Amino acid sequence: MIKTIAVQMDDIGQLNLPHDNTFFMMREAAKRGYKIFYYTPDNLFAAGQTVKARGHFVDIPKGKIDYKLSDAQDFDLSASDAILIRQDPPFDMAYVTTTLLLDLIAHKTLVLNNPKSLRDYPEKILPLHFPSLIPATLVSAEYGIIEEFYKKQGEIVVKPIYGRHGQRVFYIKADDKNFESIVRTMLAYGQPIIAQKFLPDIYDGSKRVIMINGEVIATMKNVPPKGSILSGYSDRSPYQVTELTPAQKKICDTIGPFMAKAGLFLAGIDLIGDYLIEINVTSPSGLIPIEQLYNKNAVEIFWNMAENQLVKLRQNAA
Repeated sequence: MIKTIAVQMDDIGQLNLPHDNTFFMMREAAKRGYKIFYYTPDNLFAAGQTVKARGHFVDIPKGKIDYKLSDAQDFDLSASDAILIRQDPPFDMAYVTTTLLLDLIAHKTLVLNNPKSLRDYPEKILPLHFPSLIPATLVSAEYGIIEEFYKKQGEIVVKPIYGRHGQRVFYIKADDKNFESIVRTMLAYGQPIIAQKFLPDIYDGSKRVIMINGEVIATMKNVPPKGSILSGYSDRSPYQVTELTPAQKKICDTIGPFMAKAGLFLAGIDLIGDYLIEINVTSPSGLIPIEQLYNKNAVEIFWNMAENQLVKLRQNAA
């Protein structure tokens, strides 16, 4: 039987291959003898309970950062050993629908991350399940409620509930004259927003913890550019070597068992100071810099642990 990994992802032609986590995950799987089938979310479909995708098999030359695509074809995803859900947000109804379809085969094909848990635990909502670990946080679509929170906290950060990559994230100072215009503009998108107490520790940097099956693999620090509160990885703000504080380690020890049980196999945990901010589960990044910083191949670790999950799934099905 031919071993196959299916990957649900954004257009492969738009990837920056030398820096793309998903491509390196595909390349490592190919190195282990798996055939790689790639498709975009809009090409996922179900005929009855048969879940298929129209896509391409990907040939990745050994040792190279390159690929070739086969002609397009339909593939029964239940015939794959595992499916990786790796498209970027937005988390919208199109995204939710893909999780509903993949749910139909998740009992017999390993789907990472678990589609039901992706649906149940969006990454900005998931931290609310751990109220003692997060800063003062409000989720609301009502201007008056947000204003009350702002007056109580003094300084806040507001962001879209289903945003990504630091888009439309605003730091609002105490008595900021732009508060109303910022909040009303964000609410005009028709969704609740998140407001959190501002943490000055962000100026010392945030930390990204890579967690696989509930276990901490590595931690990296990222300091925002001068004058910014956004500390996402970029050429201006690269990851740095760091360690967890005792309080941060406790955060990871608390959420780790939950993540493993929920099947949120690969996650990027974002910390500011000794607070949990986000748990990135839709398409976490950060695997590649780990090797550069710590001489530890996180992609290999991912597949070693994923293959252990495959063995367990087959044993349970036997």
